[in-house]
Amino acid sequence: MPTEKKEPTALVAAKVDEKTKVAAEKILKDLGLTRTAAINVFYKQIILTDGLPFPITNKTSAQRETDYLTATGTLGQVDRLMDTATDRDFDQVRG
Repeated sequence: MPTEKKEPTALVAAKVDEKTKVAAEKILKDLGLTRTAAINVFYKQIILTDGLPFPITNKTSAQRETDYLTATGTLGQVDRLMDTATDRDFDQVRG
């Protein structure tokens, strides 16, 4: 039986604050992933997307929501709904 040739590995070292490390590693444990596996997935996604696999932005969540509504063509609908909404309409949302 032929032996599979393993790719050479490289050591990756990074400094993160302790709180971030603990919180992230708890999630990784819950997902059944090691730190090494998570870093490998991250690096492979960088290669697949030819960049970071998520947007990096200074926008607030409200700005991102507005961008989404604009891109999907629903911003006008939301504006019309807000113009005609009454307190009673919002009572349903508030509970």
